[in-house]
Amino acid sequence: MESSPQTSANFKEELEFKDCYVKYCKDHKISTPTKTLAHQTDPSSLSVNADRMKVSDWEAIFVALQKETLIKKLCVLSSKRKKDWLSSVDENVKSEFAASSVKGPPIFTNYILEKLLTAVVKALLRKESVCEFLKLELPLGPNYCLLFSQGIPGALKLRRLSLSGCSIGDEGCRYICDALKMMPHIRELDLSECNLGTQSVDKIVDLLKCHGLILSTVAWETSFRYRAPKINTSMGLARLTLNKNQEIGDEGAKKLAEALKDDMSLKAIDLQGCKITAEGATSLLGMLHHNKILKLIDVRGNGLSIYMTETITRVLHCKERVAAAKKDDFPVEWLPLVSN
Repeated sequence: MESSPQTSANFKEELEFKDCYVKYCKDHKISTPTKTLAHQTDPSSLSVNADRMKVSDWEAIFVALQKETLIKKLCVLSSKRKKDWLSSVDENVKSEFAASSVKGPPIFTNYILEKLLTAVVKALLRKESVCEFLKLELPLGPNYCLLFSQGIPGALKLRRLSLSGCSIGDEGCRYICDALKMMPHIRELDLSECNLGTQSVDKIVDLLKCHGLILSTVAWETSFRYRAPKINTSMGLARLTLNKNQEIGDEGAKKLAEALKDDMSLKAIDLQGCKITAEGATSLLGMLHHNKILKLIDVRGNGLSIYMTETITRVLHCKERVAAAKKDDFPVEWLPLVSN
């Protein structure tokens, strides 16, 4: 029996990344495809070890990402991270031939890095994409952050973004935060170990305020006349992770505390190893008397006294907050303690 036109139109073909990858390798006579990609065990999750990929692998990855329809979690990671790894990117390599000739991993070339970011953004923008979580751990200088930020706002299904360890710096953070202002559906943002200072905190504060304004506007537009507006708990940044950004310090902590007094969406903020002293922690503690939404503030690894950390925890565990947390559908758990 032939299917009706309506049934055919509603049918969505499911394509696994590994099948798309293997087909490209076969069509282009690549005899040794990378095993971890060709034998992907979970079609909904893809983790790419960027250090092991050859130029031919990257070309196959770029094509496969445009065709697959099942990946919900995409990670592209390099294990060669170091303090000055932004300088390890060869900006002069701008062709496939030149990238194939470098001694180290091709990911540390302008040619591959730009093509990767472009391919990832294009993949996320497709209507067939179901990707909710993107994690990049690559040397992303300001120019790469700008390239990434120009396309990412259209990724409407993305909920979690991690650029932990990407060393984006204050300028890169500005590009990322400006892009995320148009993405109130992003729920979790991880900018740990990104060389952020107080300038980045200013941009993050602007981002929180922008999401707050969007939430307020939507609440008023959807409320009935004479009824109090109800905030949409499925929108707005709910977890912000800024661990190991030592330039944030007390000044950054104070700015975050001031901004969070009136915030309506953030449930957890991680500030491990940010060189926050009792001065900054006191500002965060004072903020909790105004903000009744936050469930977790992680200030471990800052050398604070046990009394200070226990006082913050005690305020967070008061009956009023615990009761409100039970009604909330966003789960919050403590992250592992990061090493210094």
